[in-house]
Amino acid sequence: MARKFKNIQIVEVDTSTASFKNWPAQLENINLAEIHNNFLKDCSTKYGNLIANLRNRTIWMINSTAVGGGVAEMLPMLIGMFKDINVTIKWVVISPSKNEYEEAFFNLTKQIHNNIHGVFNPQTMEKLGAKHRDILETVCYDNAKEFIPLVAPQDIIVIHDPQPLAMIKYIKQQIPNNLVAWRCHIGVDKENKVTNDTWQFLKEYIQQADHIIYSLKDYIPKFVFHEKQAYSVIPPAICPFTAKNIGLSPLEIMDILSKSAVIHRPNVAQQWQYKAQRVCGKTGNFYACFFSVVLCGFTVVCE
Repeated sequence: MARKFKNIQIVEVDTSTASFKNWPAQLENINLAEIHNNFLKDCSTKYGNLIANLRNRTIWMINSTAVGGGVAEMLPMLIGMFKDINVTIKWVVISPSKNEYEEAFFNLTKQIHNNIHGVFNPQTMEKLGAKHRDILETVCYDNAKEFIPLVAPQDIIVIHDPQPLAMIKYIKQQIPNNLVAWRCHIGVDKENKVTNDTWQFLKEYIQQADHIIYSLKDYIPKFVFHEKQAYSVIPPAICPFTAKNIGLSPLEIMDILSKSAVIHRPNVAQQWQYKAQRVCGKTGNFYACFFSVVLCGFTVVCE
């Protein structure tokens, strides 16, 4: 019988459908068997020693929701892929235990998300302070108390995004020798006082992580560089064959963007050039191709 917890939930993933080889390919010219075989071959020849070191231990993934959002979308496929190479990942979802904290925790973590992106509304938000720290730490302590007894001495813990971040404080107090990484999937490349204040609020937890992972180097707060904390940059990765990743023609792309008022014809290049350059670089075939296709498609759609 599965163990019952008051706060944490261990998410069961059907690895028979989440496996790499069973991804629901949307394009006829994709050979999943070949991709799967190449994946296994690379794991064996290029990363054999690393993977061998991960066996006989568990990698714990901790986030705040089992449904919705990029982390919940990413983890099932990741768990399935790791099962293919005989590495165990377990997925833990946290939740507030006390009714009085449920709404407060949700509102706080939503505000932290917005603040990290530089948004602060004085009519609906308060400056982050001791009251907010108490909410965050109380919820994370309650969840850490249930989670820590599940961890074996050699296990690795990966905490995703700010919601469970303060769990690091209690994990390191109880099991300091276990490696803990913090994976931040959000950020902004242009800092302001709001973003800086928010990173300062989270700083004491981030600093206790053995390693931190961001989606872009521009998202990393400056204190990480100043204090030479270990970090990696890993771009976002979700299953390429889900509905949101089905290929669209240039006309379809521009039709969607224009109808939703995301872009406007007079300043398409100016509006998107910076974002494209940041991801793809100022030179390169993809960058040139992107703008030639987008501008051509946009002209056809709008005229």
